Amino acid sequence: MSMVELRPARRVVRAEDFYSRPHMPADMPVAERVLDYWERHNRVQLPRPDQTDVLRPVLAYVNHGRWVADCDCNSAQVVSPADPRFLCPECVNAVSGGRWRPVLFPADPAEIEATFDEATPDRQINWHPDPNNLVFNDRAP
Repeated sequence: MSMVELRPARRVVRAEDFYSRPHMPADMPVAERVLDYWERHNRVQLPRPDQTDVLRPVLAYVNHGRWVADCDCNSAQVVSPADPRFLCPECVNAVSGGRWRPVLFPADPAEIEATFDEATPDRQINWHPDPNNLVFNDRAP
């Protein structure tokens, strides 16, 4: 009987990884890092909504090794189950009146992440949701 060496699971990039910058306060909510990143790169000021449009969620999926969600304006951003809120920095969620939109993730994102090993090239790290197996995660700060 031969032993099979198991490779460690590759963690799919989340917003807290992608948008992490030295100037950001450690306690900055993950979804707001997207806005901070956009503001610094485009020299604009974006609003910080205080409401969520729970009737217009966006779906999280894995694309080229990143958790991503699409906006109705055809933009997209990297998202995280740690702070499942979405505000498109391009249209400022016009379809939702400028409110946050919840991000729907699979029940166990880590389980999806664990299906990819270190040897898998980023362009092959893709996963699309089954609409019947998604949950609204209200763990947002």
